[in-house]
Amino acid sequence: MSNVDKIVLDVGGVVFHTKKNTLINSAHPSAFFESLLSNEEDVYFIDRDPNSFAFILNFLRQGNLNMHIYDAYMLDFLLSEAQFFKLQNLQTELMQKRLTDHTFLNESNKKSDTSRKMSKQQNPDNFRIYAK
Repeated sequence: MSNVDKIVLDVGGVVFHTKKNTLINSAHPSAFFESLLSNEEDVYFIDRDPNSFAFILNFLRQGNLNMHIYDAYMLDFLLSEAQFFKLQNLQTELMQKRLTDHTFLNESNKKSDTSRKMSKQQNPDNFRIYAK
């Protein structure tokens, strides 16, 4: 990697090295990175979580998420980061994962079961309205 192509990012105090082409990629366009890199800097500072940025950067390098997301909280956090970085392709992939991955569907069902139980406890006569 030549020094001309090299970009140094300081994300939440953690330094990342990558190529400009990785951040400005026609396969995964991002208005955030296009705007950020429009000014020449030695180091670009981004005030975001460095752990989640590692996933963002890997997505830009590989072209897919290529990771297991363990719970809905992690998925929602990555989704908010994808929205911040204006990565529509990653947002779409995360939303698709939420809709198709049985792990998240099971978590939704657990929440629905809990809601039905709470509704039954609050008003047993109206339980049939909430039950599937």
